[in-house]
Amino acid sequence: MKYLSAALLAIILSTYTFAQDSKIEIGVQGGPNVSFMRFQNQTFTEKNNPLVAFSGGLFFQYNFNKTFSLRADPGFERKGYFDKYIYNNWVSNTTTEKDRQSFNYLTVPILLRAAVGNKVRYFINAGPYIGLLLSEKERDNPPNQSSLIYNNTSYYKKTDLGITAGIGLSIPIKEEFALSIELRNNLGLMNIGTSSSGNIKTNSTNLLIGFTYKFGKK
Repeated sequence: MKYLSAALLAIILSTYTFAQDSKIEIGVQGGPNVSFMRFQNQTFTEKNNPLVAFSGGLFFQYNFNKTFSLRADPGFERKGYFDKYIYNNWVSNTTTEKDRQSFNYLTVPILLRAAVGNKVRYFINAGPYIGLLLSEKERDNPPNQSSLIYNNTSYYKKTDLGITAGIGLSIPIKEEFALSIELRNNLGLMNIGTSSSGNIKTNSTNLLIGFTYKFGKK
């Protein structure tokens, strides 16, 4: 009975201490990204050039203790690539067409973060993400012609699944505010293509600059 009482007291004290040290953080983040698509079993020849775009959104973080945290980062992310086609006509003249494919996603990573440091905090985080396709647009730029825009959303699956991993640092501004910089990669593991678009997987690298507000010790 004494051992049980001591164990219960230890649990209560540790829970109280844990709650006192825990904080919730919210904020906004965004920045440029570079993305490309990984193709398999293509039936045509093309050069897949990376697309420079952007991502941004909100984040919510729960700190278990000084080291480990759980985050949810819902936000907008544009992925895509450039097609580069080379045509040879009957008089051996060569022309090049560069078309842009833009995939607009609502992406939600769920991340476990580990951080070290006193004032400046260095962190790594990783976890799964789900992406919901909002739209896919193709911008064709044929030689000597006006650009053409097509909505190809129906040619692709509505969901993307993958793994997110990132590394960065957080710099305090005041006790309740911080500025963060992170380099993050989203590696798609799911084929987003259909029978008409082939086997396609996503990949994007994001530079995220964030502003954090810390509040409410529990």
